Amino acid sequence: MKKLGYLLVGISVMFMASCSERSDVIEEMSTLKAKTAVAEGISSPMSDMEVYPYIIAGDNKGGNRTCDEVATAFGATFDLCGDKIDYDGDFMGSFPDGLMVTTDGTYVSFEMDNCIDVEGEWYKVGAVIVKGSNAANVYYYPDGTLSDSGLASPENSSGKPAGLSNLTFCFVKCDVGVAIKMWYVDEGNILPALSNGAPVFTDGWCANLGFNSIMEESPITLTGFNGDDIGHFLIENMGDHVQITINLDEEYELKSSYIFVGSKLGLMNSAVGDCPDYESWVVKYSNLFTIPF
Repeated sequence: MKKLGYLLVGISVMFMASCSERSDVIEEMSTLKAKTAVAEGISSPMSDMEVYPYIIAGDNKGGNRTCDEVATAFGATFDLCGDKIDYDGDFMGSFPDGLMVTTDGTYVSFEMDNCIDVEGEWYKVGAVIVKGSNAANVYYYPDGTLSDSGLASPENSSGKPAGLSNLTFCFVKCDVGVAIKMWYVDEGNILPALSNGAPVFTDGWCANLGFNSIMEESPITLTGFNGDDIGHFLIENMGDHVQITINLDEEYELKSSYIFVGSKLGLMNSAVGDCPDYESWVVKYSNLFTIPF
């Protein structure tokens, strides 16, 4: 009899060439500028993640910029634009649940433990618009990010960043997936098993940990202590939630499961040293867990 566990789960150029060669270089740079709307708009300060901000063109003469304008400037696509949140000693609005934002009135930090769930979709930060005085800095993250700090508005006449006026986050969707570390019983011995799938880590036990898209619906192998297949798990989209079913071969018994649900970035951020701290994941000894979708 099979045992089931259900888990609803600035470039400087020195010209020492001929006039014709110089003309070619100028033409090449002009082409670059035509392709990239932000080519001349590099600003400061650089963030703690070493991301330089840009000042981009926009319709608002007061310096406010929108996610649509950022998308146009960088040739990007954002899946969700957050509200413009004014700041006057305190934020005059709220950010999405799971996005933690702090400021000293000038410099901004943000952090998410994992991709955030907004109405059943999962997001990470694609850009941040930091407005102060009459201009805004745009920090753009081509691959998305869960955190950064040291963001600020452009420098004013004092030579320092202007005080924060408002803040806007632009979001991109996460590739949300599942990873499992579990314990099972084999002839009285309690042994570990891991989900098969795309590897995220390279060292230690976690090199064998597989990450699988939450959209995957085919059976995914569970690999036991000796490298043997001990069963599989199935991810099923149930409309308003995702159901994960663990099905062990009949000679094994499910003891407990540690389940990660989120992005690859979130999985990597759960690491202590070279491997994830799986005990910080959802732990289920019972057989019911719901993952909103």
